[in-house]
Amino acid sequence: MVAPTLIIGSGTCALTVARQLVTQRCRIILAHTDGTDAEFEKLIRVQPKTVADASIEVLSGARLHACNGFVGKFAVEFNQNGEKIHRQVASIVIAEENRRKTNIEDYALPAGPSVRSLSEFSKDLQNDSSAFEEKQIIFLHGLIRESEPVIASEILHYAETLQTLSGTRAYVLTGNLKVAGSGLEALYRQAKASGALFFKFTDSLPTVQRIDNDGWEVKFRDEITDHHYRAAPDIIVVDETIVPSPYLAHLAEILRLDTDSAGFLQTGNVHRLPVSTNRRGILAVGPARAALSIDDNVTEAACASLAVLGLDNTALHRTVVPAEINSGRCIRCLTCYRLCPYGSIKRGKRIEVAADACAGCGICFAECPRKAIQLGDVDTAVGDHLRDTEVRQGLNVDPAIVAFCCTRSAAQANDLAVKTGQQIPANLKVVTVPCAGVISSGFILEAFSRGAAGVIVLTCHDGNCHSETGNQHARRRVEHLCGLLDIIGRGRDRLAINTLAANMEIEFGQITRGFVQKIHAMDKP
Repeated sequence: MVAPTLIIGSGTCALTVARQLVTQRCRIILAHTDGTDAEFEKLIRVQPKTVADASIEVLSGARLHACNGFVGKFAVEFNQNGEKIHRQVASIVIAEENRRKTNIEDYALPAGPSVRSLSEFSKDLQNDSSAFEEKQIIFLHGLIRESEPVIASEILHYAETLQTLSGTRAYVLTGNLKVAGSGLEALYRQAKASGALFFKFTDSLPTVQRIDNDGWEVKFRDEITDHHYRAAPDIIVVDETIVPSPYLAHLAEILRLDTDSAGFLQTGNVHRLPVSTNRRGILAVGPARAALSIDDNVTEAACASLAVLGLDNTALHRTVVPAEINSGRCIRCLTCYRLCPYGSIKRGKRIEVAADACAGCGICFAECPRKAIQLGDVDTAVGDHLRDTEVRQGLNVDPAIVAFCCTRSAAQANDLAVKTGQQIPANLKVVTVPCAGVISSGFILEAFSRGAAGVIVLTCHDGNCHSETGNQHARRRVEHLCGLLDIIGRGRDRLAINTLAANMEIEFGQITRGFVQKIHAMDKP
């Protein structure tokens, strides 16, 4: 029997994933630290017929303590009221709810009846909208921090709602109002049509001053008309920043997941959108990976459900050649464990690679100090390509140049350049590798030993590397070898590194031609 899927979270997104998997008769475990059992009871009542064929276990007040294993067989341990609970799961979906941080302090304003956070205002408006009749209300949005579409959507909605109240006037003082999200442009137009007034600030900011014990005066200049305004609002509503749950940092550490600068469970790597993480079988969904709208959370829940169901289909993944460790050469230095961006290294009596978790980037292969790691036939394939350089250097054309190209970016740019008739150096030898991370110092030095007059390494752009760090490791090796080339008198300019995307065929030609010209200039007597 297939192990269950673990879902961590208690909000709408987590419950939506659970409902969708239950309808597919999947076994699930719902673990939460702050949700209520009533929420999960609703889930069970939603699909009464399906529950008979599915297994649903709820772990209330359970905090993840440890996780070992890999896709298909994760061993997890929870702390629940001081008791340790162990389970084995096939996959993990993290849908932990995010939090909201008020920006009142950033505006140097004191919280009170006339200065409220967006969340407080929302509750009050829903409880008794009549309390806001005959009021002048100013929203401060995106003036201190960058605008977030989710927050912008709420402010636009409330500004339009206020205009329907008797005698109420809504002002929105904003910085860069982002309306690129689904339906935001239409919502902005509706709010303006309802009578809400919008003022955008780029050069100067409004000033907010207290005029009595609980009164405020806001002065600002309209940058479009250059008119100066003065308002005495009854209420100032301050925007908020959506931040990850503190528990998310704990989960990232336990599960060895990459996070972005804000602490959400993705780095913006395009290869992982929408719900993948750096570890196969662990998904980051909705509020766990970004500040998303309710509609977006529901959409991502569907993506997560499909991803979970697709994990059993290993045909596509197994096109990847996994790394293998020669235990006879391994000295257990754990370099591979520390550097593997996919968390695919098993620690035990022997250090091994979990084949189902490995993405074949080759970082471990290139960095292993004992050369104890093999990645399919990459050694042989690269060696065969480089031997061809010896033939090319004898040709009476351009100097022999070796270009190491990532298969996901520069190699595709090269193929496209050939198909579109771009001018490419005649004596350029392209060596395709699964990731720039596999380009070891040994490969580069072998290229020179085979007669290459110059070597260029072409990687993905920063943030677009499938393995996240493969291009960074390649750059570090190139920079180190450039220093060595200077020391031995060959010249550091014979080795270069550039970044390319798969659709940059014109730039591929320009970069390689420019590099050949530089080598020509160095070889002139």
